[in-house]
Amino acid sequence: MKNWMKKAILLGLSFWIALVLVKPVGVSTEFEVVAELLKNALTGQPLENPISYGMVFVLAMPVGAWLGNRYDRKKEKTALAEEPFSRKEFALAFCSGFFLLLGARIAGGCTSGHMMSGMMQGSVSGFIFAAAVFLVAIPVATFRKK
Repeated sequence: MKNWMKKAILLGLSFWIALVLVKPVGVSTEFEVVAELLKNALTGQPLENPISYGMVFVLAMPVGAWLGNRYDRKKEKTALAEEPFSRKEFALAFCSGFFLLLGARIAGGCTSGHMMSGMMQGSVSGFIFAAAVFLVAIPVATFRKK
């Protein structure tokens, strides 16, 4: 079994365990929670307890990314890792991610919630969102590679 397939199975299993034991995975709601906490802190209103499953999940993402990066450094570098983004490409990627998140929130969920958890639950919107993401991502990645 190929390495990417093992990782895909592990990711799917993680989402399934979260769905069965806690709730569907999704993080964009936590951005609203953080904004509310900041507003309350700035206006002097009492702060609610922000520690929840979603907040722990959001805070664990950069930790997991850092650990993955540390683990990956021990492996052979890929071509993409050797080609850092320019400032223009970084700004474009950041803005694209912002609009992707904004659109998903307007649609009532987030990217991981719609695509991964939504598809696991048989949600039509999850399948439509996943198709739209790949219909845009594949040409963009092909263009970026050229």
